[in-house]
Amino acid sequence: MKIYKKVIACILTLMMFFAQMPVNVFAANQKNNIPLDIVLVLDVSGSMVDPITSTDTTKRITILKDSINQFIEEFAKNNSKQSDEKYQSRISIIKFSGKIPDNVDKIGNDTYQENRNTYNYTQIMSDFFTATNDNKAKLEDVVNSISPAGATRSDFAMELALKQINQSKNDESRKDAKRIVFFVTDGQPTTFNNFDDDVANGAINTSKEIKKDAEVYTFGMFSLTDPSITGHVGSGSWSDAEKFNAYMHGVSSNYSDAQSYKNLGTRAENSAYYMGAKSSKEATAIFDSVIAKLLSMTYAGADYTDVDAAIKRANSLNKDNYKDFSKVEDAINAVNRD
Repeated sequence: MKIYKKVIACILTLMMFFAQMPVNVFAANQKNNIPLDIVLVLDVSGSMVDPITSTDTTKRITILKDSINQFIEEFAKNNSKQSDEKYQSRISIIKFSGKIPDNVDKIGNDTYQENRNTYNYTQIMSDFFTATNDNKAKLEDVVNSISPAGATRSDFAMELALKQINQSKNDESRKDAKRIVFFVTDGQPTTFNNFDDDVANGAINTSKEIKKDAEVYTFGMFSLTDPSITGHVGSGSWSDAEKFNAYMHGVSSNYSDAQSYKNLGTRAENSAYYMGAKSSKEATAIFDSVIAKLLSMTYAGADYTDVDAAIKRANSLNKDNYKDFSKVEDAINAVNRD
């Protein structure tokens, strides 16, 4: 009798554990795409008004706005097909250029004056928003309102991205969502106009925290962008191309433990989170591929082998030997196979 009691106590513990497991771990639904919480981190520095390269006269800001609006359009279509809000995806938009507003929580598209020059704040332009066919214009208007001006403080940008990822993580209604950061820039991390080690490494270190809870994609629209470059080669000084590309790899999920652009650590197997384009055509193709990838993410089928084994074991016991078997039965009935 004592042995039976120990067995049933173990089974009850297992059953109660199974019953309380979150849906995304225990019984994910194969029929639905994974809902995403996406943070778009967009470079709005002054150089975004320049052509993407000398051979392609399309302005970088034009490419950015067209691509992000296409991003919104496709997710709005997908969300409109989902009647259940928990399967809909949300988008938050952050612009980055200069300093963060004194009120870090202020959402908007604000600028400030410094030495007679106008700079964009690094700022959250839109909190998480569920775009649908009916309301997508609201988010598209946010993107279309961007006017490039200022430096490239990617370190501040990733601080705000971390804030948004933590908000998503702590939102009980979004416990089933997968979190994504998509970082877009057209050049070197700067406080003025030269590659700034502190800005670059600040962005990388903050991204390291983000990567604990989200995947980070980076996208470069720049003549020096080249994802095949991961660091310095030779004994001389680092070239601008080596610095920029190592920095972009470090921010991305290619290197989950990167500490600086000179210390990336070990690359994740088969990772391709950093992408670059040197023409508007390449940029469009890359954005299309990323959108398709994100929209095709689906839950893996739940494996009930261990659950079924525990239930079978519980049901094989003689209920008459126990004063109260109802809690075990309640736990069995609480298993959600959807």
